[in-house]
Amino acid sequence: MAIITAFSMMGVFFLIGLYVAGALGVLSLVMMQAFSDANLWNILGNKAWESNTNFILVAVPLFLLMGELMLRSGMGERMYGALSRWLVFLPGGLLHTNIASCAVFAACSGSSVATSATISRVSLPSFRQRGYSERLVIGSLAAGGTLGILIPPSIGLIIYGVLVEESIGRLYMGGFLPGFLLAFMMILMMVVT
Repeated sequence: MAIITAFSMMGVFFLIGLYVAGALGVLSLVMMQAFSDANLWNILGNKAWESNTNFILVAVPLFLLMGELMLRSGMGERMYGALSRWLVFLPGGLLHTNIASCAVFAACSGSSVATSATISRVSLPSFRQRGYSERLVIGSLAAGGTLGILIPPSIGLIIYGVLVEESIGRLYMGGFLPGFLLAFMMILMMVVT
């Protein structure tokens, strides 16, 4: 009975042009009210309170703050300069520095967006000055920016761990090796091509 009701209500919601998120929200509220014994408003209040008062989520704004402090203090520029001197022997020049800088910055900020924004702001003037192809540079920045999701301390791993009630430390241990292996493979791919 509940499944037939849910499918028919979804069909009606879609036919009247309701967005998918709105249709699912309204459907879940109606179904909970109709088929649940518990008081709907108590459930909603408790769930909102429990999910937002988890102490582990305090780390998310602090990682974003650390990434912003690295950018504003000039530490990101100094890190990029040091890595460019260390990787100068590899064919491809500064493209390897993009990947390595993204990996190091991802280990500090935990955010892919912050990693991409910071490293691109630091690196693009150097590339324009040296006449690199802009498509190649932006491609390496986009690829390197994805390391922020995987390399600990990753905000995505924190949120995933909270949602599935898994140990954040274990998730970090599981993301460390694949993250740096992925960075190494990106650098190796640029050397080969």
